[in-house]
Amino acid sequence: MGDNFKTDLREMGYDDRDWINLAQDWDLWRAYVRAAMNLRIPISNEALRNIRHHAVRSMLAEALKEVGFTVHQEVQGLATQGSVRRIDIIAIKNNSAYILDPTIRFETHADQPHEVDSEKKRIYEPTIPFYKNKYSLLH
Repeated sequence: MGDNFKTDLREMGYDDRDWINLAQDWDLWRAYVRAAMNLRIPISNEALRNIRHHAVRSMLAEALKEVGFTVHQEVQGLATQGSVRRIDIIAIKNNSAYILDPTIRFETHADQPHEVDSEKKRIYEPTIPFYKNKYSLLH
């Protein structure tokens, strides 16, 4: 659903860089949401979460570029067991890469940060050989 909203914004003349401006300008953000509500355009909580996620991902990618990283967003990769995974960001500098997933969750208990870390490692570590090969990385 977030992709449909992004497509709609592109049709209205906005590009990917506008997500950064939209994320940083809460008044503009609220205006878009209010306009959609006034027009009775259904925006689900999932769509709003996806829009916000894309905005945060874009801001993070831009910040990494500013400090010299080569950044690729939403890159599909192949895990060692053959499953297809899509990473939010891969940031590359000096033949080393970092896979970033800017998912933000509400903490419900003290062990949740460790559980999320383990979950993300289980998802992304099997893709490391693929990305090392794809981007000719050492680390």
